[in-house]
Amino acid sequence: MNESLALQKFSFNDSSSKEKIILSLSENSSLSTKEIFNKITKELSTEISYQAVHKTLQELEEDKIIEKTDKEW
Repeated sequence: MNESLALQKFSFNDSSSKEKIILSLSENSSLSTKEIFNKITKELSTEISYQAVHKTLQELEEDKIIEKTDKEW
């Protein structure tokens, strides 16, 4: 799994928002929606709205890819 994450980092500018969110969560076990938004917009230089991050997180949860506990993913 670590090798695939390294490959994703290598081509990170071409990654989808979902991939960036999943990668952020794989590097940090529990993050709030706001923390995920800040991480991918500031650290990963991604142009995305907070609403888009929130919607993407909900889609990932519906697909059972991630799980929300309290206010963290």
